[in-house]
Amino acid sequence: MERVFNILVADDNVINQSVIRGMLEHAGYAVATANNGEEAVQALRQTAFDLVIMDCLMPIMDGFAATRAIRCCDPGELNPETPILAITALATPTDRQKCLDAGMDGFISKPISATELFRVVGEYLAEHGEPSAATGLPCQSADGPGHGSIEKNGKSLLTPALVRLLGEDVKQWQNDLITFESSQELSRLGKLAHKIRGTADVLGYPELSRLTAQLEQMGGAGNTRQLPEILKQVSIHLHHLIEDLQPGQ
Repeated sequence: MERVFNILVADDNVINQSVIRGMLEHAGYAVATANNGEEAVQALRQTAFDLVIMDCLMPIMDGFAATRAIRCCDPGELNPETPILAITALATPTDRQKCLDAGMDGFISKPISATELFRVVGEYLAEHGEPSAATGLPCQSADGPGHGSIEKNGKSLLTPALVRLLGEDVKQWQNDLITFESSQELSRLGKLAHKIRGTADVLGYPELSRLTAQLEQMGGAGNTRQLPEILKQVSIHLHHLIEDLQPGQ
């Protein structure tokens, strides 16, 4: 029986989780998921993973705290040297240095390209050596078989169930955008914008990502002058996203 690299994806967004998992499984990797940093640490105590892909901003325990916890663990509990890649839309040198300071080994930037995902993952796994999980799937290298022909995008990996789930999320986001605007809860608006931006990046909607990035900045700075127009545009793009994902589109 051939061996395959075993990857853990930690992300609190179910859509992002499923898309990234689908890309990696399409390339032949074995993939498990965690909903937050605490679950990721627990998963590593139970299973030997060759690589962790860690979202930075998650509830309960974020990716930074989880990485620090992993690095400080006794080798008898888990492998504290497990490679950890941040998956993040945080792009400034300061943001990236924060990842490195927490103990992360590298970055996968959003928006996510399958080609770039395979390249970065392949490079780190090639350095890591022998895979830890035994399965019937082939072991992949940095230039694994078929990687050049696999340019899966996020939309193509959404199942009907995930499309329905995303539709429910979008309805809730639309309501929350109105609520947070009327109550001037800018910090909550910024957090919601970050969540929407993450989905836009994974599914490949650059204009929605750009608009929600602006909302994130407003949430932190308290600048509301352009808020109504940006919220209007975000709402329109969310509506287009759901229309685009309907069967037959």
